[in-house]
Amino acid sequence: MRRYPPGWRVSSSSPTALVGPDGNCVATYGIVSQGLPHPRFYGTFPRIIGRFVHDERLISLEQALYKMTGGSAKALKLRDRGRLMEGYRADVTIFDPEDFRDEATYAVPHCYPSGARTTVIINGTIVIDNATHTGATPGAVLRRAADGSVG
Repeated sequence: MRRYPPGWRVSSSSPTALVGPDGNCVATYGIVSQGLPHPRFYGTFPRIIGRFVHDERLISLEQALYKMTGGSAKALKLRDRGRLMEGYRADVTIFDPEDFRDEATYAVPHCYPSGARTTVIINGTIVIDNATHTGATPGAVLRRAADGSVG
């Protein structure tokens, strides 16, 4: 098991540190499957859950999920995302945290995470059903308003 430097332990456990990928669009097919992207393009969230929540026990699952969802949405001023509540967009990922691990490596970066029972809902539409893309593409470009909010 890889050990991470002490600085990472401090920042990951801080309630103000958030988690988000810094990659661009990638897939295992088509033009976006070319090249050798950093493995985090496919595995940022599963790495946090698999390694830093379960293996290293640096943060709780609840803390990790907040850093990936509500905390990030608040910091980015996303008006109607990041929480499960009436009037908000239904962007939801359902997964088994015991079977959600990053699989991408530097040698083979185009690998989706494990998790055969993973379902992703975007704007209320199922996009990934049991780890298989449904063909649905309900996403939308989000634009920043004059007041700085996004949505």
